[in-house]
Amino acid sequence: MPRKGRRHAVERGISRDESGYAVRVSVGSGRARRAQERRFPLTVDLPFLRAQRAQLEAELRETVQQQDRGPAVRGTWRGDVRTYLARVRGRLDPETFRSRVSELRAWTGFFEDRARHQLRGLDLERAIGAWRQAGVSPKTILNRVGTLKHVFRVLDGRRARTPADDLLLPKPAAVRPRVVDPSVIRTVIARLIKQERQGKLRNAKTRARFLVRVTTGQRPTQIMATRPRDVDLERRVWRVPPAKGGDAIPLYLNDDMLVAWRLFVAAKAWGRFDTSAQARVLHRASWPEDIRIYNARHSVGIGFSERGEDLADIQAWMGHRRIQTTREFYVPALFSRLKAMSERADKCLGLSSRGARFAGAPPNRGVLGPSRRQPADPTPLEKGTGGHT
Repeated sequence: MPRKGRRHAVERGISRDESGYAVRVSVGSGRARRAQERRFPLTVDLPFLRAQRAQLEAELRETVQQQDRGPAVRGTWRGDVRTYLARVRGRLDPETFRSRVSELRAWTGFFEDRARHQLRGLDLERAIGAWRQAGVSPKTILNRVGTLKHVFRVLDGRRARTPADDLLLPKPAAVRPRVVDPSVIRTVIARLIKQERQGKLRNAKTRARFLVRVTTGQRPTQIMATRPRDVDLERRVWRVPPAKGGDAIPLYLNDDMLVAWRLFVAAKAWGRFDTSAQARVLHRASWPEDIRIYNARHSVGIGFSERGEDLADIQAWMGHRRIQTTREFYVPALFSRLKAMSERADKCLGLSSRGARFAGAPPNRGVLGPSRRQPADPTPLEKGTGGHT
């Protein structure tokens, strides 16, 4: 059925001309990309065309997937994981590498020695369902899925298709910032000093890194990437390395920050450190178990906001690429602005604390209702005259 006349789009992938309908789909994946079209007479209806479009897309996607699979990717899941880990070991820091090993071990418990190229989305959905029933958090599931995708793309190419591409994944709950009371931080510092004196901690590196985090609000990765040449204690300047797409910033060190960095330099705390191990030490030093150590960063940003600092300045300090991130997630500036607006509107009515007192009829204390009240004293006419009229 050849095309005749001008073609008009009906909806995505479906068009019409004088001789009939055309259903066209295009599928791209990895090293292969294909498009295919089928034609139908004008007598068919739209639901039929939609069904044909879905069927054609599924068939074409399967064809492209088969083209993507070459001899190099036809190993077992367990064997390909070993190959993947050998390739990325030198690229990742030790903490990230250990996380990848743990996440891949969770998948290996389900796939074992199955061929990797035979894995489908249904296999992943079964594993995710089992994790949900076991109480695994959505964030952990997302991390495991992300690592699985990375395995495919490291071994098969950056644009390779993976069985996780079409999954509907759980969304983790939004992490809201929490302010940590300064008394908590002072208690943790005192406990760390005590543990150092008792020999439970070999040195002051953990305390130094913690002090830099709680005084500056910068990310652990930025502290790890800092080199001695980036810190000028005489001029009180820390050239903070960039992170997450942000810009490097020159940070002026106030007195608290200067104390923290002097301890950092004296303890020789440069280089990478394990944030999980640091968190365990801090929790043993009285940091609350239900509060992440990362909330120390939130506390610095929120403190700036509550003191009325400019939002753009807070964005620069926190190293955010988008000011929306500063406004919505880390520094709730809107709250402080509304608080200030509320305080400016105070005393408009001139109310005093006395206005909160009960102003109606006094309540009957100890009386259940009107029927329990004592009768009023009788009038002289109601008393009677001893039986005489």
